Amino acid sequence: MDVPPEARQDPLYIHTEGHNQGRDGCRVPLPWKRGEPNAGFSFAAPWLPMPPGWDSFAVDAEDASATSMLSFYKRALALRRRLAPWLPASIAWRPAPEGVLVYRRERLTVACNFLSRPISLSVRLFANMLAGHTMLYVFGTFVIGLATAGGVLSLISVMPLLAIIAVVALEFLIAFLQAYVFAILTCIYLNDALHLHEHH
Repeated sequence: MDVPPEARQDPLYIHTEGHNQGRDGCRVPLPWKRGEPNAGFSFAAPWLPMPPGWDSFAVDAEDASATSMLSFYKRALALRRRLAPWLPASIAWRPAPEGVLVYRRERLTVACNFLSRPISLSVRLFANMLAGHTMLYVFGTFVIGLATAGGVLSLISVMPLLAIIAVVALEFLIAFLQAYVFAILTCIYLNDALHLHEHH
């Protein structure tokens, strides 16, 4: 938060004569209730001033919104308690682009995006595509082998050919679904970013 110079209390700010902004910006009192003096934190004026509209992030407002950061953390902690007994204590770091943290705990993969934009991670996509292409290679070998064998076997070669078509169609379907889901998530993110202060 942007605290006026005359209201700053951090010794780091005072001793450096304002060259270092200090920590007052992240020490603004926690707002508890909307529409109350000092956002319900205290009856007397707190040691640091509360920014205008700070009570829109009050605990009661966050608790009433399903899309608030408080509700998000509540769901995340509940999920953690439910999964903790089934997961090992150790984690394995996974490769990720800059600004993104990805780790894996056995069956659970966690991706934390610290960027200001949505991203798409293909954690298992490469493995799935590799497996699918291996299947195509195997089926293609069957088609060639059966077609060159002659007789009844050449007629049977149609079956692995149909399997190839089915796998390719499935791959296109998965790609379409991924693009669709990513587009929806992007729209949700942009809507939340544009209406950040309207979630009460």
